[in-house]
Amino acid sequence: MNSKFDLICLFGYSPFFSELSNLCNKINTQCALIFGSRQQEAIETLRIPEATLKIKTDSLECQTYKKLAISTKNCLGISFGAPFIFKENTINEFNGNLINSHGAPLPDFKGGGGFTWRILQRDKRGASLMHFISPEIDAGDCIFRHNFLFSDKERLPKDYELRQAKEDNDNLMPWLISIIKNEEMLKPIKDSPSSIHTGSYFPRISTDLHGYIDWKMQAHAIESFIHAFSRPYPGASTFLKGAKLRLFDCHIHALCEMHPFTWGLITASSHEWIHIAVNGGVIKIDTRDIYFESEAKKLLAGDRLITPEKYIISAMSSRAYFKPNGVFVKDFDVASNSAKYNQ
Repeated sequence: MNSKFDLICLFGYSPFFSELSNLCNKINTQCALIFGSRQQEAIETLRIPEATLKIKTDSLECQTYKKLAISTKNCLGISFGAPFIFKENTINEFNGNLINSHGAPLPDFKGGGGFTWRILQRDKRGASLMHFISPEIDAGDCIFRHNFLFSDKERLPKDYELRQAKEDNDNLMPWLISIIKNEEMLKPIKDSPSSIHTGSYFPRISTDLHGYIDWKMQAHAIESFIHAFSRPYPGASTFLKGAKLRLFDCHIHALCEMHPFTWGLITASSHEWIHIAVNGGVIKIDTRDIYFESEAKKLLAGDRLITPEKYIISAMSSRAYFKPNGVFVKDFDVASNSAKYNQ
């Protein structure tokens, strides 16, 4: 069976690109992978047919992409984590056949950093979802949706990623294959809740920029914060005796009244774990889930974990933009009431 499409454009990166590009090769349909330079290493791990065109670019205005002549063909564009902003002229070139995978329960959690934001908010809703790409971020009509719930055992981003991949593989991929093979049509789900005027939007988030622990947060908030920046991310950061360390997991050991002056104190320790006093209780951290960035320090009862206020202010006043060629940061200087940019 041949696809009704002349060309399938896969934007961004996904492990599913191997299967999709091989399908295109099998049914004699041209396929192109369009990705940013920061995604090249991941793309190179995929088993892609030689006939598949690979385009590394930091802009959809580049001549290599332009030579695809999308507007002159019947093309299907599929985005998985694409680092590009799809402008209206690009969207129009696909004549309504440009779609995006968004692993969050739209219309809530539009934008990026979906797993981190949901873990922070203890929101267990999951979705294997495709929607039309529109000029407004994640506001196009949903065309495929499978809802599910993350279990209580799935606590860390790595757990969410594995579950999301399974749900997408079992539910989204069969539908997507049927679209490519012309067995189903792209059409909005009736009464789709996705809309620019409803739901919530959350920006991209950077662990190195935003993952600093504020020890004034309450016990459950600290627990979810450490979980949210855990593996495969670099871990939530704080300091001990001036040395920066990363925390990857923790559990509430006790819920009780703790004076603010105790917050961050190591109240008990062993070779295997430490207890830390926090706002509203005590948390327990396995020493295997603690990583010092430089020289390791002994974790002794009576010592204090502390995050200098400048790191908290920077985290709250900065925004990360994940461009095709890397992370772009916008810092707002509270003191001077001005913004500065760096990459």
